[in-house]
Amino acid sequence: MIETPDVLRMDTTAGAVNCVPSPHGIAGYSELIVNATEVSLGGDVIVHVASLDGLLRIARAENGPFRMADIEMLSVLKKQREREKL
Repeated sequence: MIETPDVLRMDTTAGAVNCVPSPHGIAGYSELIVNATEVSLGGDVIVHVASLDGLLRIARAENGPFRMADIEMLSVLKKQREREKL
């Protein structure tokens, strides 16, 4: 497990999980949970993952040099998912 002031990273059997207690660009948990997806990490462990729109808002609000790649990747993924719904 790796911790920084802004991110709690946990390595699980299902892969790495980043927990951001107070993400930039979001008013609070209640704003993200509305469109979140439930993901099982195995056993009885279930986490809520922010939607692509929520993740994009966070990445854009942080606007650091590493976030540009995140924004591009999330935007491409969002477009792919939108095409799949057609």
